Amino acid sequence: MAKDLTFQEIPTIQDIINFYKEIKSWGGQVFMIQNRKMVSCCNLPKMIAYMLVINPGKPVKLILEGERTEYMAERLEEILKVNKGNSGSYPLLQAASE
Repeated sequence: MAKDLTFQEIPTIQDIINFYKEIKSWGGQVFMIQNRKMVSCCNLPKMIAYMLVINPGKPVKLILEGERTEYMAERLEEILKVNKGNSGSYPLLQAASE
């Protein structure tokens, strides 16, 4: 399953860790692609390095492989839309499309 996400800003390390924990608990494979660069979200150091240099405002393709991919896509989107605690009250993602 593939889904496009558009980040409003570069995620914080804590946002990335929360995203990573959810992926690991699910047990499937998740890949992110932007500007012809791809990363496996199952490798935390690579995922952090990748997400810290994404281009906010441009779509990131999220590819999910495994069981219950539709549920997982919705769950990951929810995690990224959660209001950010100490940073203020704004969502990390803009509207996402399929």
